Amino acid sequence: MRKEKRREELLRLNVAQQVWQQLAGQDDGDGYVRALAHCLEELDERQRMALELKYRDQADGDAIAAALGITRENAHTILKRGRQALQRCIEGRINDDR
Repeated sequence: MRKEKRREELLRLNVAQQVWQQLAGQDDGDGYVRALAHCLEELDERQRMALELKYRDQADGDAIAAALGITRENAHTILKRGRQALQRCIEGRINDDR
C-alpha cells in the first residue's frame, strides 16, 4: 500500500515537472513572472486589489467585499473576471514572446 502511494506521488510530481517545463520554457518561468507583473498592472484597479487581497493577503470573500465596499457576491465576480483577464493577458504575452 505504501509503495503504491509513493509511486502515485512520484508520478504526479513527474507530470507536474513536465508541465512546468513545457509552460515555463527555457527561462525557468521568468517570462511568466514578467508577464504576470505586467498584466497585474493592466488590470482594473478593483480587480487588482481583489486579487492582491485574495492571494497576497489570504483574505476571504467577506474581507475582500468589506475592503472594496461591495457585496460578497460582487467580490467573487470581480475575482473571477480578474483571474480571467489575467489569464488572457499572460497567455497573450507569452504567445507573443514565442
